Amino acid sequence: AANSTEPTAMVTTIYNVQHTTSADGMSTMAGEYVQVSGIVTGTDNVGNSSAFAIQDGSGPWTGIYCYWSHFSNCGEDSINVGDEVTVRGTVAEYVSFGGDTTKTFTQLSSGRIVSVNSSGNVLPDAVTLALEDVADEQYEGVRVTTGGRVVEAAVCESGAPGYNYCEWRISNNLDFSDLDADTINVNDRFAVTSPQLNTIATVTGPL
Repeated sequence: AANSTEPTAMVTTIYNVQHTTSADGMSTMAGEYVQVSGIVTGTDNVGNSSAFAIQDGSGPWTGIYCYWSHFSNCGEDSINVGDEVTVRGTVAEYVSFGGDTTKTFTQLSSGRIVSVNSSGNVLPDAVTLALEDVADEQYEGVRVTTGGRVVEAAVCESGAPGYNYCEWRISNNLDFSDLDADTINVNDRFAVTSPQLNTIATVTGPL
């Protein structure tokens, strides 16, 4: 509202927001309004930009996903990968519709970009992970590199058969021998690509 006052943000680090020893992976700061800084490692490039990832340093617990409508604040349309930014937002645990509430995704929501502090920074080194290790909680929001065989192609046309939000899927079942293989989705809102089925692909980006 026009006459509302922004709450006081707790100035902290991405590490403090993300680090947890809880079995369900929930942040100890869930529900808190916080201010953190980091280098932009990915921005949503499809339609109205509403999401980006930032990271402070390299390695576990250093990255976080920021998600809010760009209509509610200024800044998203002007940030680029490599910018160092300060943001404020509420720590939230996201669960997709019908998803497992014990497996949440920590993010900053209902927030805003406070400032762009510098540009053209070198991105944090990506952590190289085997695909079966990607689901480790400590790498949530962190820039990683992994690879696998493309087992589901991207279908980007809404309403088309098999429409999957333009995401494609890779598996560690490289030789088709593992019937219980690990798989992950590659979200193409950050970098639009569409590899063919059965391609062996290596991908790098915020997890």
